[in-house]
Amino acid sequence: MLSKIQIPRAAKIVCKIISSISHKSEARIVGGYVRDILSEKTPNEIDMATNILPEDVIRIFSKNSIQTIPTGIQHGTVTVIVNNTPIEITTLRIDVKCDGRHAEVIFGDSWEEDAKRRDFTMNAMYADINGNIYDYFDGKEDIKNKVVRFIGHPKQRIHEDYLRIMRYFRFLGSFDYTDGIVLDHESFNAAVELSENLQYISAERIRSELVKTLSSTHKDFPIALMLKNGIFSNIGLNFQLANIDTLYFCNDPIINLAALFKLSDIQDLSILKTLKFSNKEQKIIYQLLNTEFSEIFDNILKKLLANKETSDDIHIVMQEIGKDTYINLFKMYCVIKIKTLKIDNIQSVFKSFEMILHRIQMEVIPITGIDIMKLGFEKEEIGNQLSAAKKIWLQHKCKIDKDTILRLLK
Repeated sequence: MLSKIQIPRAAKIVCKIISSISHKSEARIVGGYVRDILSEKTPNEIDMATNILPEDVIRIFSKNSIQTIPTGIQHGTVTVIVNNTPIEITTLRIDVKCDGRHAEVIFGDSWEEDAKRRDFTMNAMYADINGNIYDYFDGKEDIKNKVVRFIGHPKQRIHEDYLRIMRYFRFLGSFDYTDGIVLDHESFNAAVELSENLQYISAERIRSELVKTLSSTHKDFPIALMLKNGIFSNIGLNFQLANIDTLYFCNDPIINLAALFKLSDIQDLSILKTLKFSNKEQKIIYQLLNTEFSEIFDNILKKLLANKETSDDIHIVMQEIGKDTYINLFKMYCVIKIKTLKIDNIQSVFKSFEMILHRIQMEVIPITGIDIMKLGFEKEEIGNQLSAAKKIWLQHKCKIDKDTILRLLK
């Protein structure tokens, strides 16, 4: 595996500015960027660590006319904007006290001590201005072997921050285990054994990690392990699924979550509010669980697979329930059922179906409440007649005009 990586220009600028303070001052890229490059993925952000104090970071970058934002100054983190790229720079730290939710830290000057306080070996690697990798706990080897492993003693790492249990399962979703499961059993057993402590973590942090897990590249594996070992139950999601091998999870975490609710036949959705899901997300899941979809899609999917014309069938139902709801329902249907159809290239077929759905145009019924009022109807009767008018319009495949609808209403 690589011993050096390519360093982005913005990070090099940070390194040079910090090294200008003294011959001992230094900055290195840390964590996710290094991990993603070694995993042959595209990094989403750049985090850096430094052995100078946060006030010195602010001073030296301000002196160089670079914007600084004290995003987490109490924890030693300053964000700098270099070439329109936000980079978080955090001073090296040592944990003094941890209670499973919060950490009390002091600033240090040892890179290895800073690495010791991080969660997983793959997240404790650093790269300097020249791209040299500093790997204190064999993170490169763990990435190569697809192993998610806590640094040091797993239980100690978890007791420092119980959210690391959720992070552990989320990072399992980074690897493709179709050729065989690879677990660091000490890490896995500690995460399962201590998972009841997730009750002490704020709902916002739980939700954030849950959504990331449901969005991970190979989410099937961690979801299966979380179901089997009661992790979902410990965050209030009492899913009851015997086997998820038939599921084909999509890229939308809310659709995936709705599918788990649907298959578990859970009617009470109050846990979504408890876990701080937005009103919009709650509404989407509620709509998905309260609209029957099997009959809508079974025949359409068979026709699509047989290259038969389906536009009219799709069009009418889409007009009735709304395009966004229809597409979300279709995605959930595919999560639950598409594997059972034994399609050779599921991903390609799934994308083709989505393209077909997005191309279908929504139409507007050519009748309003005012038109109904002119017929002599009042108050609640107007709403009832509008519903009847829409039903007539849909029965005629949305191809009749206002006069025809009004005539049929009469």
